[in-house]
Amino acid sequence: MVLLVGWTVYIRATLRSLGPFGLFLAAAFLGALLWLVVGWGIVPANSVRPVTYLVLVALCGVLATGISWSHVRRRISGQVDVDEIDED
Repeated sequence: MVLLVGWTVYIRATLRSLGPFGLFLAAAFLGALLWLVVGWGIVPANSVRPVTYLVLVALCGVLATGISWSHVRRRISGQVDVDEIDED
């Protein structure tokens, strides 16, 4: 149950931060990198375990990008993202 809650929090934060199009772009970029690694022959395509690890690393990359994108955008643009309003 705790793992399900954790996945839900990460996926929801990634969707809110990147949006659907940004999520698609991040997944496409990391998918292209996976394709490049397999295409260069660094990892054989017919072996399941290394390809599985690469897909998991790509998934972690997409989630990490989504989690940290709000901070990166704030540093680049100087704008502040506000999700909640504190009422005094």
